[in-house]
Amino acid sequence: MNAPLFARPLSVQEPEDWPFLPRRCPTLPSAFDHHDRDTVCAWINQLKPIETSDIKTIEDSMWHQLKRNGHQYQGGRQILAVDGEAALGKTEAVTTALLRVHDVLIQDAPIPALPEAQVRHCPVVYIADQGASFPRLVKAIARFVQSALPLKSSTSADEVLEHLARLLPNLGTKLIVIDDAHMLRRIGAGRDLTDNLKRAVDRLPVSFVFVGAGLQKSALFKTSGEPGEYSAATQLARRIKNIQLTPLTTEKQQPAWNNRVNNLVTEIEKVPSWDWSVLRDHTFRQNLFTISKGSTGLTFYLVKETMTTAISKGETPTADHLLAVARGIAP
Repeated sequence: MNAPLFARPLSVQEPEDWPFLPRRCPTLPSAFDHHDRDTVCAWINQLKPIETSDIKTIEDSMWHQLKRNGHQYQGGRQILAVDGEAALGKTEAVTTALLRVHDVLIQDAPIPALPEAQVRHCPVVYIADQGASFPRLVKAIARFVQSALPLKSSTSADEVLEHLARLLPNLGTKLIVIDDAHMLRRIGAGRDLTDNLKRAVDRLPVSFVFVGAGLQKSALFKTSGEPGEYSAATQLARRIKNIQLTPLTTEKQQPAWNNRVNNLVTEIEKVPSWDWSVLRDHTFRQNLFTISKGSTGLTFYLVKETMTTAISKGETPTADHLLAVARGIAP
């Protein structure tokens, strides 16, 4: 049976989709119709994850955090923060890393309290719809793990937090990843967000990873900087291990950027009967580097859009297609 022409997009926010999300770049099917333009374009668009050092750095840090935090309690547990501006490919790198970690952890199921009990295993939680408040954050976690607790508007954050503290160990949950964490906001000028966040980090026996843009300056971890300050934010800041993702903008970094492009180009070149030579052209690469400003996510987007724009017209990709795509995304 053929796959549906317009399939539902997969989402890392849906646990049921996780078995179908890619951990490595897919292999070209033996029956692939490389003469069909729509098929080739669809294949290029879904080429991910492209291997980068960012994926390895984040995955290694997750494993280090899990091992370190496994011997700690409350205030001793480390927090991992993945920080970086938009279009760097943070979410793809983090998603790939957490799926690979999940695949190892899922093999070590929790021990049920009763021998006859059926325990649902949920070692990794991913949240990206936490809104701007602490109550919505804890309720999003409860929804992801399919908690039986009724999540009404009248259900307090404290009630959900205490429920999760009892539930997560039974599910074998070890890691909670909060994406777009910079969207969390304080209410007024109070310290309710960081106070509550510290309570959650300490109360839930798991490791936390926060992902976002400008996390150190966001309401999440920001401190007043006043001498003698001793707030929840100050305490959290002392426990953060920060991974700072940056564009590869300098001439010294350009070889590393080229290596990332080569990884994508190698996958595209596996499709026969098309002329991909422009992807190895020096002038094309220089234009791509200048337009993308060394941003990994934007670079991959530009390459894919350039190739599919040309192919959809039955044309050989050129630098002119790249410039046309760039004009289309310019502010």
